[in-house]
Amino acid sequence: MTRGRISEHVVESVLKAHDIVEVVSRYVRLTKRGKYWKGLCPFHSEKTPSFAVTPDRQIFKCFGCGLGGTVITFIQHIENLSFAEAVRKLAEEAGISAAEAEVAADLTRQEEWRGAWFDLYELACSFYQHILKFTEEGKRAVAYLRGRGIGPEAIETFRIGFAPARWDALADILRQKRIDPSIAEESGLIVRKADGSGFIDRFRERIMFPIFDDKGRVVAFGGRTLDGGEPKYLNSPETKLFSKSSTLYNLHLARPAVRSDNTVVLFEGYVDVIQAWSAGERRGVASLGTALTEEQVRRIRRLAERVVLCYDGDSAGRAAALKNAELLESGGCSVRIAVLPDGCDPDEYIRRFGGERFRREVIGAALPSVKYRLHDFRKNFRLQEEGERHDYVRGAVEFIAALDLATEREHYVRELAAELAEFGVSESVLRQDVEAAHLRLRSRRRFDGKRAALAKRGLSGSAGKASSGSAVFDVERPDYWNAERFLLAVMMADADVAFQVQQELGESFHVAEHAALAAYLYAFYAAGRSPDLNAFMATLQDPKLEALAAEIAWGGPTGPVPPQAVEDCIQRIRFHWIKMEIERKKEEMVRAERAGDPLEAARIASEIISLESRWNFVSSGNV
Repeated sequence: MTRGRISEHVVESVLKAHDIVEVVSRYVRLTKRGKYWKGLCPFHSEKTPSFAVTPDRQIFKCFGCGLGGTVITFIQHIENLSFAEAVRKLAEEAGISAAEAEVAADLTRQEEWRGAWFDLYELACSFYQHILKFTEEGKRAVAYLRGRGIGPEAIETFRIGFAPARWDALADILRQKRIDPSIAEESGLIVRKADGSGFIDRFRERIMFPIFDDKGRVVAFGGRTLDGGEPKYLNSPETKLFSKSSTLYNLHLARPAVRSDNTVVLFEGYVDVIQAWSAGERRGVASLGTALTEEQVRRIRRLAERVVLCYDGDSAGRAAALKNAELLESGGCSVRIAVLPDGCDPDEYIRRFGGERFRREVIGAALPSVKYRLHDFRKNFRLQEEGERHDYVRGAVEFIAALDLATEREHYVRELAAELAEFGVSESVLRQDVEAAHLRLRSRRRFDGKRAALAKRGLSGSAGKASSGSAVFDVERPDYWNAERFLLAVMMADADVAFQVQQELGESFHVAEHAALAAYLYAFYAAGRSPDLNAFMATLQDPKLEALAAEIAWGGPTGPVPPQAVEDCIQRIRFHWIKMEIERKKEEMVRAERAGDPLEAARIASEIISLESRWNFVSSGNV
């Protein structure tokens, strides 16, 4: 979500023209709680409100999923818009004509480069298709695809192609078309030679699977080797148009079937999706690997409520299915998991048993995630062995006890009892064990919740030190981490403190994200700006930094901060740097001693003594 070239005064005008509570209330039912407004987060599924808006600071923050920012950030995410599009929407609502004109110009610039990139990928896709269809090299690839059950219709539908073995086949085409090699390199289609003398193709001797955006435009490629070379699959790098963590393969074709049935069938890779499509399963998408991301979950949930996971039948596939089922369920999806024979993947199953049986006995017979977990757990035990049977029962009871709904617990108690009936295990005894375990678990959750609440309020351990801005404080974090956050919170509200910290620490923060935020603050004030949280956050170029700034500002002090508090934080940060340097010098001294260099060891020892003296000086409260 690029910021584009919209000027800061336009962004500030839009921010000042809108009250964030009023805008957010159009999408979220908010309830006033003290000086904050709270509601259920629209960006992830939750039962207890963790989404809050502060009218004083004009920012929002979700303490569940971590998203936070200004009213522009909110509109970006809730409407799935670019930064410029969100500014235009809010500007139009406020009648800010200057902003509308500037945003229109910025969007025109964006469309120009986007159009050039789309044309470039389309050219590459057509080139790879031509090689597959009309060359000798392509015949080999077609034969391979035919052997995998992928016929002409699927090849045409998914625009599958082939990258020839020649080192610069595509690069040469791009040169002939007079395409700027720096743009082609940035797009990921070609790479610079090691000696810098020119460019070669990224993809060579691979079957090419175009990756499409939601509108069916090519934005990247995945290439598969024919000869079993490594890597087996090679994807385009991330670019301005392609983010692997947010892309769902085949979404553009699957959307109509998904919406009509309110169900997504999620596969691991493109070959499984293509085979399933050919077999009549038109709801399939793939996450380009087993590692599903929260952004992909949000996109899936916007499309459908129900998800069927269909991963490989080996141990890795089962583990990935269980992990991703949890992620999907926490995102508000109802999940079922397809069961495949051990070691069998969807592609292989379809080729062996046919599409009708796959749809009926794999997708149609997919198990609810709870039942699948018990099914998978059951595989580890031989119930005829008494010891293993007891272990299985204990594990199954603990698992069922973790279910929140009593009706669910009752259902699975009955199923477990039926499974164990031949061994004389009583259903009533199982029910008692499950409910006792459930009560223990609830008690433990309540205790953990109270402990976490106390820690947040600064009422446990050494948290009393953070009386100002206690929400910035995290009892589980080291002193320097809390000190850096406290300083950043104060710096966002006080330019003088920011200047002091810049003079005394510069960017010497231990946490990289904290150092980056400090650098943006220094630049913001160096431009002659006054403290303005919304205006500062609008200058940030990274959504993660924007969310971090919102989180820190949210928990920052609300009143004046004593100068000594600032000095204490600076000292804690310095203290940790000295401590790290001492540890490093001790390692150097050990290496010198092992190398038989007593003079070097003695010199380092002297440096350590000097550092320890400085450490004692700083830790005693001196600067």
